Parts: sequence; structure tokens; C-alpha cells
Amino acid sequence: MENLIYSLVKKGAHEKFVRTNTVELASECGMSQQTASRKLIELENNKLIERKIDRHGQSVRLTQKALEGLRDVYRNLRPVFETAAKKITIEGKVFSGLGEGGYYVGMPGYKKQFIQKLGFDPYPGTLNVKLETERDIEAKAQIESLPAVRIEGFSDAKRTYGGANCYNATVNGVDAAVLVIERTHHPADVVEVISSHFLRKRLRLNDGSTVRILLKNE
Repeated sequence: MENLIYSLVKKGAHEKFVRTNTVELASECGMSQQTASRKLIELENNKLIERKIDRHGQSVRLTQKALEGLRDVYRNLRPVFETAAKKITIEGKVFSGLGEGGYYVGMPGYKKQFIQKLGFDPYPGTLNVKLETERDIEAKAQIESLPAVRIEGFSDAKRTYGGANCYNATVNGVDAAVLVIERTHHPADVVEVISSHFLRKRLRLNDGSTVRILLKNE
């Protein structure tokens, strides 16, 4: 029924009664005339539309109940699209991990996908960045609203390895990708980054160095 409501909104039925018919609505919504007629009756029975029928046809207007439902959809979707429309930046300090990143990044099951999907052969290790402000932690939480490159999990003779999402980024201007792993021991204030470059050497970083990560909306 959502398609029908959106079609009525485009006609201006959220503001006033508008002339329409089931043939027109069926064509716009990609459904049969019978289905459009049935759904209009359902909308009316659910008090989502008001209808006036006269010798010229019918006029339809969305009710306050329908408008409240549309506002709820808008409120839920607005943060997603506003976040996706802007750049997300995160700052934090570099720290040394346990060396697990290099092991996992270099595994054939992951490495092949990194090369095929990200377009680069990652250096065998991750750059670990600890976030220190609430703003940066909140910015990290928004990352998942951006387009992701999916890295699928896999199994070998030993165990099953989880998947991950990658997000195109730069670290102090150098191309990279933020890695969000399904199974990770890192807390919410840690970001893992991969790159074709050995970022510590390329950017002359040490533990405690501050880096700026810019997420690309692409």
C-alpha cells in the first residue's frame, strides 16, 4: 500500500482532495487495476484516505493518520540520508595492536576479496586508531550508513572466519579503507584501517600520533 500512498502524495493528496482513478494509479504503481481498487478500499477501511465519489469519478485525500505515518517514515530515514550526504571525519591516536590484523588481512580468503573488491592489495597489517572524544565515537557509529564493500566470511579445515564491511577512506590524505569486522575484540572507540601502503612508514606515524580519517561517500 506504500506505493499507492506515495503516488497520492505526488498528486498533492496530502494537502487536498485530488481527482484520480484506479487505471491511473495502477499504471503509476505497477499493479493491476483490480489490485489498485482493492488497495484503495483497504486504505479507506484503515482510515488512511478519504474518498468522494460523484458522477465525474472520485477524489481522494490522505487523512491525518496517514500523514502521521509518513512523518514517522521521514523521521526514521532523515538521519540516514543526511549522514550519507555529508563527509564523516574521525580523529584519533595510533596505537599498537596484538599483531592479529596482519595475520587475518593476509589470509587468502580475505586477501583475494580485498584485491577484487577494493582494488588494492593491502599491506599485511591494520592501523589501529583509538578515538578519544565522544564526537569521534559518535562519528564512527555513523559509518555504517555509508555505502559498504562487503567482504564475505569463509571456512577452512580449521574454523569459520567472519565477514566484514569496508568503507573507502583516506588517512591523512592517503587512500585506505576502514574495516568494520563482524567478530572483533576491539571496543567501540577503536577503528581499524587497511591500505595498500604501510601507513606507519608512509605517514611517519608512531604510537600516540594523531591521524585524521575521512570517509568517502562512494
